[in-house]
Amino acid sequence: MPTPFEATTEELDGPIHRISVVGELDLDTAPILEARLREAQEAGVSVLLDLSDCEFIDSSGLALIVQAWREIGNRDGKSLAMCCAKDQVERLLRIAGAYEAISIFDGVDDALADLR
Repeated sequence: MPTPFEATTEELDGPIHRISVVGELDLDTAPILEARLREAQEAGVSVLLDLSDCEFIDSSGLALIVQAWREIGNRDGKSLAMCCAKDQVERLLRIAGAYEAISIFDGVDDALADLR
């Protein structure tokens, strides 16, 4: 049984919103993450997408992340970084070429340092 999906936001200095994803990011759950990303975009902050507890991402979740990266990255001085991808998630991000475009880190501290 998969872990129930959650996308929670924590406000950090910077200003940065750390959005932690838990469970499976797919067509059914993507709107929840989309709402959190939209809130961050409207707040005008950079975003750290923490995938420590994300177990799976499908193509709709990947498309959402790429869209958010484009929209947030196009604002003056703001960006999106990701960290802590598990094996399946990391594999999908690598196959899709996300590692060449989006800042993806092994740990939270490195991602935060990049955003600051």
